[in-house]
Amino acid sequence: MSIPKDKVVVISGGTISYIRPHFALMAPAYGGIGDFFESCFEKRKNDWNDIIDIYNVKTKLAGGGEILETNEDMGQYIDQLLENHEVKCIVMAAAICDFKAESIIQTDGISEYADYKIGKEHDRLCSDEDISLHLTPNRKIVRKIKAVRPDIFLVSFKTTTSKSYPELVEECKLSQELHDSDLVFGNDLVARNNLLYYPGGRNTCYAGRYVIAEKVVDEIICHFQSGGFRV
Repeated sequence: MSIPKDKVVVISGGTISYIRPHFALMAPAYGGIGDFFESCFEKRKNDWNDIIDIYNVKTKLAGGGEILETNEDMGQYIDQLLENHEVKCIVMAAAICDFKAESIIQTDGISEYADYKIGKEHDRLCSDEDISLHLTPNRKIVRKIKAVRPDIFLVSFKTTTSKSYPELVEECKLSQELHDSDLVFGNDLVARNNLLYYPGGRNTCYAGRYVIAEKVVDEIICHFQSGGFRV
């Protein structure tokens, strides 16, 4: 009888938060980094094939089918992963929609009125009227991973804009402490600063996020081979 292998799950793509059936907030991400992780693992298959299985999971926005579309879908999926004790590593590369609509203020040009019905099961909004939305933050799904399963090796992501390298280090430090991540993949969309942050403050800056992805794969393989970091 074969021994079940530990599972490494890479999750990528964006989620959406419905306002009405034709209208939603979204985190625009399309799964490219997940595919790159998969290709990196494939190149190193001889190093891990006997000890782990790799799963490249995409949201619907990234072409992954119907299962993962909304934040609620993602939360339920993470709960399922946490209940599966063969899952020993999660690379949380998914872009989770940070906000949800709490209410809608509409005006017909004369008066305003509030509409609190949120969700795709309700009527379409009238495009002839001005509307304002009251947004509130969505719950941070990644926070519960280590809280529920401290044994999982967690790679989380911190995306910033126009941060210097020292500022990105500080953002990754705060993210690591908040989520108890084993690695933080730092990526600035404007300054193009990229780094890999380790618990305890050690970090390394790399030229490009794909180089960091390769380093993350190195560290995951090393973790399952020896239980420690490569460097």
